[in-house]
Amino acid sequence: MVTTEGVITAVFPELDGVWLQDPESDGSAATSDAIFVLTDGLSAEPAAGQRVQVAGVVREMSGQTTLDTTITTDIVPLAAGETLPEPLRHAPPADEAAALLYNEAREGMLVTVPETAGVVAPTTRFGEFAVLPLSLWQDQVRRSAPGGSLIIVNDGSSVSHDDQTTQPIVVTVGDTISGLVGPLAYSFGNFKIEPIQEVAVVAGTIDFAPLPEWPTNQLAIATFNVENLFDTVTPHPSSPPRPSTDEFEVKLAKLAAAIVAMGAPDIIGLQEVENIETLSTLLLDDSLAGFGYTPYMIEGGDSRRIDVA
Repeated sequence: MVTTEGVITAVFPELDGVWLQDPESDGSAATSDAIFVLTDGLSAEPAAGQRVQVAGVVREMSGQTTLDTTITTDIVPLAAGETLPEPLRHAPPADEAAALLYNEAREGMLVTVPETAGVVAPTTRFGEFAVLPLSLWQDQVRRSAPGGSLIIVNDGSSVSHDDQTTQPIVVTVGDTISGLVGPLAYSFGNFKIEPIQEVAVVAGTIDFAPLPEWPTNQLAIATFNVENLFDTVTPHPSSPPRPSTDEFEVKLAKLAAAIVAMGAPDIIGLQEVENIETLSTLLLDDSLAGFGYTPYMIEGGDSRRIDVA
């Protein structure tokens, strides 16, 4: 149980908390000057720029150091209109072990990516995307490559979006963004910036290098998460919404195009397929007809009826 004070730098109601930072650094570059404060259940929501005193229990919640105030009555306001601490330049090293120490020392603090960054992974349904500074940018970062320099950006919520209309930032590979400022959060195994101001997005174009052709004397095997490949028929899970006929056909066409772009591997292990009928419908696409694929389904016990195939 501890008591501390600082300036609130960011308020995210959908994350049930705020970020609190000591504007007078302790002088140690190895330790963070900020912490996430869990405010769920407080009578009044604090505002950015307030200097406050808080009491609570220090907890590690899914890897993020948190001050849990749910057992106290309220946050005590001390002053309003405080200047926010100057954001630290955020440029983690490529080495993943070094990047872990780098990010840990800044967890919860305001950070900024002062230079323009390029998008290397598009916005997911959870409102996250990944960027690299343009000085380090490449069109793809493989899992086998050092990934410490990757910067993940989140939308400040735990919402799973059914489509892009509810997402505050929608980007795709090749776009560039600037103006990234926010606290450095940690969740689901990754450090990520939660923007507190609007970012500028410039649409880009990118030509991906084609995959090499498979040698005729080699067996090509791929694994492919087709992400909620549901048909238009009832029963259907509550999430995501049941696709329209047009949406279903578009998804099948995209999957077929992706399989062709991969060079039509001999064997493809698929995840998140609803049923054998859906997979058979995918194989009716004209672009796949000449490859002689045969669908196989392994029924499992998933509550949403998604299986491997």
